[in-house]
Amino acid sequence: WLSDMDEDKEWLSDMDCFVRLNVEAFCATDEDVAVAASDRKYPITRGQVGIRCLHCATSKNGEGARGTAVSFPYSISGIYESVREFQRVHLDSCNNLPVDVRDKLTSLKGSSSLSSVLRRYYVLAAKALGMYDTSDGIRAGGETVPVDATGYEFSSSGSATSAMKQEATPMGGTSSSGVSPFEAGGPSVTPLESRKRKAGSPCPDEGSIKKCSRDLNRDI
Repeated sequence: WLSDMDEDKEWLSDMDCFVRLNVEAFCATDEDVAVAASDRKYPITRGQVGIRCLHCATSKNGEGARGTAVSFPYSISGIYESVREFQRVHLDSCNNLPVDVRDKLTSLKGSSSLSSVLRRYYVLAAKALGMYDTSDGIRAGGETVPVDATGYEFSSSGSATSAMKQEATPMGGTSSSGVSPFEAGGPSVTPLESRKRKAGSPCPDEGSIKKCSRDLNRDI
């Protein structure tokens, strides 16, 4: 199934949204397990969730997604790194990439989200798709947790804070209250919304600036 979500555009840059449109998540079949073994990838098991190039997976050349076109992150926190690696070593050179997709990819170069936002969002998005960690890698079909119910608020600088408790916690860890940052409840403010709020903040008018200047000089 496609890994992109409607919430992508609220959290990610145009480039990162576009990359997610070109990868798909899938559950490994017996054939995928055999292919991974022949490609000398680390051992995988039937039903394990992987990510692969959408264009290679649907190509008619019979090869399918192999080599750099497919990977099996061991945990949902590793999906971010796998997608970044896919973007770096495969997408640009993909032989099955349509011309219009390649042109779009080129036009978006230089547009990227902050890594801190990307890392957290990939975890949240995976949970929203029902993915969960096991001792045998990522599995699908778990409880879905909507992205907007995670209680995470991103500032305009890209740093994340809990909407319920303003305290820093490690990725995937727990706060001093014992509550995981991904389990906290409350409203979320996306990076896009934060930028809009920042852009809409009222600026002091010229008269106010002059008045402040006169007051300052009088005090001195």
